[in-house]
Amino acid sequence: MSDIYFNFEVDGDALRYICRAMDKYVEKWPGGHPEEQEKLKLVQLGLRKALLDYQILHNDNQDYA
Repeated sequence: MSDIYFNFEVDGDALRYICRAMDKYVEKWPGGHPEEQEKLKLVQLGLRKALLDYQILHNDNQDYA
């Protein structure tokens, strides 16, 4: 496991785009090591949490899909 972390800033629209891209990538995951898939799902979950926070903070009831 890596002990290096990165922080970055995106606006709400960019967060929606990133969530959609991650959802599509996980859906179409070409296969490989099962650990990779689990890590991808953790990233996907983190992005969804961030999007939910954004929607709550901005009363944005629009679905990102």
